[in-house]
Amino acid sequence: MALNRYLVDSIMEEVRLICGESNVGGVDDVLILRLLNSAQEEAAQLLSRNYPEPLLTYIDIPLTSSQDYEIPENCFEGRVLKCEAITSNSCSNYPMTRRDYNDDIISAYATSSTSQIPEAWIQIGTTNSIRVFPTPSPGATIRMWYCRKPDDLVVSQGRIKSLPIGGVSVELDVIGDVITSNQDEDGSHLSIIDGQTGLRKAILEVASVSATTSVITFNLTPLTTEIEGEAVVAPDFTTQKIKVGDYVCLAPYTCLPSIRAPLIRYIVQYATAMVQTQLGADHAVQFQMLQKLQKFVESMDSGKQSHRRVKLNSDAYGSSVGNRFSFPRPQS
Repeated sequence: MALNRYLVDSIMEEVRLICGESNVGGVDDVLILRLLNSAQEEAAQLLSRNYPEPLLTYIDIPLTSSQDYEIPENCFEGRVLKCEAITSNSCSNYPMTRRDYNDDIISAYATSSTSQIPEAWIQIGTTNSIRVFPTPSPGATIRMWYCRKPDDLVVSQGRIKSLPIGGVSVELDVIGDVITSNQDEDGSHLSIIDGQTGLRKAILEVASVSATTSVITFNLTPLTTEIEGEAVVAPDFTTQKIKVGDYVCLAPYTCLPSIRAPLIRYIVQYATAMVQTQLGADHAVQFQMLQKLQKFVESMDSGKQSHRRVKLNSDAYGSSVGNRFSFPRPQS
């Protein structure tokens, strides 16, 4: 298991250990799992406000003659950070300027002729989309950079022990009891999770499962194309880099958080404090530790690019603001 990352099963045990709650009947696993996901969302909010790079990803969207393009479903709280236009031959990238809907130039763009490369964009919250200006002509591509929503946490259904010959099966150390080939049940589609990074490598469809040998065989022609907006694909272990040591869990979720330390400690402390609240125990110490962790994350500089602490716009929130305040610049 990777340093500073914990399997969900282990995190749940740690929460119980800190709380001194070994009685599953007192606080069941379903409640702890729900609290862990709430904690992860809180951690992602902290991260995206202060240091969005670990959640950063992008998607390439082919341009049509439309001005409006949907923001991906896995975008965290609609936080689009940057858009750039890529020419049809992929030779050049042109940064697009983010504008406010109140900007006068938006009205000028609205009456201008079409252009192969759009120059500006605004975000439209009600439609969960962006609008580009001027109206593009087909051929180029928009590269949209945004904060990715962390995958919801679930318990592991096993760890890959070996890859039998054939490239469509995996042998697990212990096979989970919810894995099934019945297409009407959740356990028929599994996420393959990188055992080091916690990132999902693929979502595969179960063709058959053997409880005796702990071997799962995947469907070469999936009957389902996607789950909650995530693609279900055919097994290709070489391309997907599936290897011994990876985990499997219910799709489209993960059993190994990709959020790195110290936020993993924040998740544990948050869930612990909430469980103690449920039990009616004194949780003051846990909340104090939680506040210390939050302040630490908010002041964390490790890995950040060097830039001024005060800016006239916030990439994390994507809001453009005018020159309402004047800040004295340091003398060179």
